[in-house]
Amino acid sequence: MIVSNNKVVKATGSDTNSATASVNFSYKRFWGVSEYPDLHADEISSSELSNSKAKTITYNCSGGKYFYYAIPHALGNITTTVGGLSYTGWVKTTETITNQYGLEVQYDVYRSGDIQTGSAINVIIS
Repeated sequence: MIVSNNKVVKATGSDTNSATASVNFSYKRFWGVSEYPDLHADEISSSELSNSKAKTITYNCSGGKYFYYAIPHALGNITTTVGGLSYTGWVKTTETITNQYGLEVQYDVYRSGDIQTGSAINVIIS
């Protein structure tokens, strides 16, 4: 069927046009700092949509804070360098959060093991 002169009429001939579409869904990843050692993923201050665990973050822990990073559990474990050196001091917890659409997603929440005080802690996560 096509519209011709404001009327719907039977189409004739062959139509060689086609279209495709794809939709990619992404989950949020979260990062930030806090003086509290028990934040949940959705309470961390910064976030963005991504399907990657890799990120470079400069944390400001002035005054004494923990730094956090949270990713969907399905992305797997992270490896980290801080100031160019391997960092294994994370405390990792796994939790389930429900997003605004009612979808439950399992997250790994990584927290620095100790309070940090630097104002420009460069962390490379892969």
